[in-house]
Amino acid sequence: LGSVKEIRAAYSQSLALVGWIEHWYGERVLFGMVAGCRSGASVAESFEDQTRVSLSQVLKDLEFDLKR
Repeated sequence: LGSVKEIRAAYSQSLALVGWIEHWYGERVLFGMVAGCRSGASVAESFEDQTRVSLSQVLKDLEFDLKR
């Protein structure tokens, strides 16, 4: 699983991503992603189905925002 430090970092990164998605796309997208994954879609497919934006582009946008 990794060290406690690595696990804490992973949780922090996950919270940052979820918070950012909620801010820019709304909480409904997050619920839609969970429903999509429950139906067998990947996280990336679920996100793009909800937003029409690729998850890889969102990660680039998040990276840009974090640098500001």
